[in-house]
Amino acid sequence: MNVVFSLRQARNFRELSVEEAAEKIGVSVSTLYSWEQGNSYPNTKNIPKILETYNMTIADISFTQKLG
Repeated sequence: MNVVFSLRQARNFRELSVEEAAEKIGVSVSTLYSWEQGNSYPNTKNIPKILETYNMTIADISFTQKLG
């Protein structure tokens, strides 16, 4: 499972809109959308808020890069 699928799936499972999740994480809607689309990835300072917002542990998510 990659970060693109994990973040979107976790947000939907928690029944949060992109706007609600972005506010809780402390990023813009466009940033969160970019992460979910795989166009960029969260930096290490965002990880704790992501995990808290989605009630996840670091073991629940893997970060992989898109190839090609």
